[in-house]
Order: sequence, then structure tokens, then C-alpha cells
Amino acid sequence: MTKILSSYTYGYLFKEENFNDQVIIDGIEKFNAKKENNTGGNSRLKGYWKINDDDGANSAPEITAELEKDKIYYFVVGPYSTATGEFSITITCAHEKTHREGRTLSDCTEGGYTGDVICDTCGKLVEQGQNLEPGEHTVEVVDAREANCYIEGKTGEEKCSVCDKVLKENEVIPKLEHKYENEVCVNCGAYFFGNFLNIFYFVS
Repeated sequence: MTKILSSYTYGYLFKEENFNDQVIIDGIEKFNAKKENNTGGNSRLKGYWKINDDDGANSAPEITAELEKDKIYYFVVGPYSTATGEFSITITCAHEKTHREGRTLSDCTEGGYTGDVICDTCGKLVEQGQNLEPGEHTVEVVDAREANCYIEGKTGEEKCSVCDKVLKENEVIPKLEHKYENEVCVNCGAYFFGNFLNIFYFVS
């Protein structure tokens, strides 16, 4: 996220392929024309990827964008007044994509280093790893699903949330059979009226 701390400023974020000197030249010409004779139309720059430009109504605009590593971007910022002063730009990475480095832990019962969490985008250390002594697994169940009359279920995979070791494989639970009580299936909630079956069950 890029945040400009200044009074009545605008901000434009460009991808490398859409930015060149002519973008700025055209913007200046339109701004001057609008200022001199109120013709020239909107003075916003063209070809931008992200924008925060409210004609100076608010200060410190923010632009949020997901940037790719090793790509070049151009950020254009400026004030809506002729006053001089200082401003600062703060770029904050959300660290949404990460990986681990230096990991030696493969089994909690043996111990090892959990590894450092590194941001794929900015390369910064997000979380310092830990040296773990041999101990017990921390069990969690993932990808579990109840069976019903239309889809098979899953017992869920049991794995350790610390060392990622799979402790028990996922197993399939067979589909259930319809079992009606008062014309309603107790297993899936489907209604049965004579020769018609009305299904009100949805699988997300």
C-alpha cells in the first residue's frame, strides 16, 4: 500500500508498459489549459493502473495494489497547491504470499528448526523460525466432509499443524441411502410427494 502524507495531493500508479514521459507532458498541458481558460477538460493522467485523485478534496490519498516481484512500477504524486513543503511516501507490503527458508523440522518427534517465513514479494522476514525440541504432534483435521444421499463424505486428513506430517490419510465415506419419515428424508432433507422428489439440498 502506498500512502502519501501531504495536504491535498493526488496519486497515480502505473505499470511499466503504460508509463512514459508523454503521459506527464499530456497531463501538464491539459492542466495548464484548464487553469488558463477553463477548457482542456479533465486533467487526470491517462494509462494509469490505480488512482486516488479526488481533485484535492481530501489529503493523504492511499493506493492499494498487489505488486509482482521484480516488476517495475511508477508512482506519480503531486500537490494541488503551489505551496512548498515536505511530504513522505510509505510503501507497506501485505506479505500475502510467503515461503519458508532454513527449515530442518520434518517430524515433531525428532525436533528441528521450523524455518523463517519470508515474503515472496518484498523479501522481508515476516516471522522468525523456532528451534523445537522433540515432542508430540499437534493434530488437526483438514478436508473433512459429511456424507449425504447425493455425495460421498470424507473422514478428513489428520496432520500435524507444526511439522506438516500426515498422520492419517483421508478416507471416503459412502453415500447414504434415503430414509423417509413423514415424506422427508432424515439424511438429506429431501421431500418426497407421491412419485415426485423435491430436492432442497445444495452443495457449495
